[in-house]
Amino acid sequence: MPRRVGPGVLLLRSLLSFLLELAALISLGVAAFHLLPLAWAVPVGIASLVVVVLAWGRWMAPRASHRIGRPARPLLAGGFFLLAAALLALSGLPWPGLAMGVGASALLGLERFGRGRDEERRVREVRLPVPPEQHLDVNERDDPGADAGRDDP
Repeated sequence: MPRRVGPGVLLLRSLLSFLLELAALISLGVAAFHLLPLAWAVPVGIASLVVVVLAWGRWMAPRASHRIGRPARPLLAGGFFLLAAALLALSGLPWPGLAMGVGASALLGLERFGRGRDEERRVREVRLPVPPEQHLDVNERDDPGADAGRDDP
């Protein structure tokens, strides 16, 4: 089981991840305008942003409904950030690409340290669902005296 990390590491990891996500979205637009003709840059840039935002919100965001688990999620995020850094470098912006690559590498290093308490709670919630006998029937919840007339022991 991964070890638990302190709130300082979690804050740093969250801030770095958020900044890299914003930089990756910006790099998609920049790359579209630098690498494609203008007639293609606008639709490709908008479409790539929409696809990435929807996919990120569905599978990678902290409160995603179908969040990918560890260790795949940090590796996919790091790979995406490194791809965005390469797009910046190919677009003629090597220094921002290098900075983003260093940030992505630092984030991958921070991800290796372990989980925070909130992540452990989410893992337990996913792995330990409520047993069926603990689910309340709608009638039982609305009418507490519904069982009063039963003959069950």
